[in-house]
Amino acid sequence: MPVDPVPAVKLRALARYGLAAKAPTLRDLAVDRQGATLLATVRHLETTSVDDTLDVLDLLFPGWGGPRRANRPGSRAGGPSPPREPR
Repeated sequence: MPVDPVPAVKLRALARYGLAAKAPTLRDLAVDRQGATLLATVRHLETTSVDDTLDVLDLLFPGWGGPRRANRPGSRAGGPSPPREPR
């Protein structure tokens, strides 16, 4: 059975719920809802951890040539840019 793509708004809401809820609350969810909440939360954490790692690399190695903020998945375009060294 094909699975329809889940709207990004719903994924963010599930991830927010998964991050805020306590373990007993998550345990009491229906099995399908537990899996969906866990998956959305892990995907959110994965995206933010990669983004944060690239930000740290930009700070440590300013000219390293990694992906630019606007091109990265999950990027927070328009946010603060890391300081650059003068040329």
